[in-house]
Amino acid sequence: MKKRLALLACIAATAAAMASAGPASASTRTHDYDVLADGLVSPLHVAAGTGKSVLVSQDFAGKLTRISRDGATKDLATETPQGWEVAGSDTHGSTTYYLESVGAGQGDPAALHGYLKSIDAKGDVDTIANFADYERRHNPDGDQRYGFGRDVSDQCLAGWPAFPPAK
Repeated sequence: MKKRLALLACIAATAAAMASAGPASASTRTHDYDVLADGLVSPLHVAAGTGKSVLVSQDFAGKLTRISRDGATKDLATETPQGWEVAGSDTHGSTTYYLESVGAGQGDPAALHGYLKSIDAKGDVDTIANFADYERRHNPDGDQRYGFGRDVSDQCLAGWPAFPPAK
């Protein structure tokens, strides 16, 4: 039963990956949402900001951007080193908190570097904690497995795109 579920999951994931790579088609359907901003690079995390604004972390660009109600954008975190990503953000009062990291997901815990940072209303940035050191010492999600299990065949995984990794 477990192998059958793993095989079905692999087939479904491969089909979804291939379907998303298919040709675009025009649609006449109208959408009931408004686009807040265009031109963002990898906007993978969104949070409510202050004053009815929205915070978007442009992970791969290494930026944390505030989008105001009128669509104006302001990059808050821009001093990230080359190749570092900005992820998850939240606000408390006039202070914005976010994560900055590099080296995650490569299977080498020593390659992970990351910090919890804050930005106050004046734009001053403080480093609060080194979460990569904490991760290496305590590994809070160490009992979790990501991707497909060992019982998924190489043949099934052959159709999987290179990123994200299947295992």
